[in-house]
Amino acid sequence: WGVSKGYIRGRNFDGKYILLHKIIMSDIEVVDHINHRRNDCRKENLREVTKQQNCIYTSLRKNNKSGIIGVHWDKRAKVWYANIKFNYKNIGLGCYKNKDDAIKARLKAQAKYFGKFAPQQYMFEQYGIEVTEAKQLD
Repeated sequence: WGVSKGYIRGRNFDGKYILLHKIIMSDIEVVDHINHRRNDCRKENLREVTKQQNCIYTSLRKNNKSGIIGVHWDKRAKVWYANIKFNYKNIGLGCYKNKDDAIKARLKAQAKYFGKFAPQQYMFEQYGIEVTEAKQLD
């Protein structure tokens, strides 16, 4: 067993690589690590998801300057811009002079569209946002 790109993997009898989380979840095609730690393969940290749900529940990109997924600074307009992607469509959530307002708009949209799969749900309580049942993904 070893680690590659953060995932624990080993070799099967044919010499092909196998991922530990795939073994633990056996017949599940797409597996999500709830806490984003790829090497945490405890069964309670793994869940079955669709491919689209797995793409939603992403981590913050390294080049993100705002610290929030879906919020960025528009240099020309000098405002914070919030957006979200749902069912393969980009949805503009508005421009804000205040960064916290842009963050709140993004978090509300995450709660609305993604529910329990919202990637930044740990911030919901801080901004007074409740998770409701997510809209249906196509």
